[in-house]
Amino acid sequence: MNPAEVAAPGKGEARSILCYLDLDWQESQGRSLDILLEGRLCESCRSRRSRPRRKGSSASKKTRVEELRAQIQSCCSRKDDFITPRTPLLEAAFRLLLSREMPLSLEEMVRELSRRRRSYFTEELMRERLERMLARDTFYGFRLQSQEPPNA
Repeated sequence: MNPAEVAAPGKGEARSILCYLDLDWQESQGRSLDILLEGRLCESCRSRRSRPRRKGSSASKKTRVEELRAQIQSCCSRKDDFITPRTPLLEAAFRLLLSREMPLSLEEMVRELSRRRRSYFTEELMRERLERMLARDTFYGFRLQSQEPPNA
């Protein structure tokens, strides 16, 4: 059975796994998501940003996170060095999900990370490794969600 699919209970059918970032989880853990995202900006975006930090309401912090993510999606993620073969797998997965608006299936993540990282792992081995690492993550806020097959 494909490791990115989980047998649907009692049906013998498979369902795919969707991966997404729980951005609120960072805050609930007492971490600053805006600082985490700022560290993923490319050099040109970093130099354009004003550095003064203002203590503000959670609404202004949420706006800052949205702005940073939009900047990453429109500029930084399009650079060749955003995800490289030397980028650790979980960091690469985090950057990949930051660069997208929607959750990705585990299959899509494996394909894209294999292409960008030019991994020496087979896709099957990477899928198994990535699924295990995402499920055990306690730093980035990855979430895995089983998706029912269309005829379920």
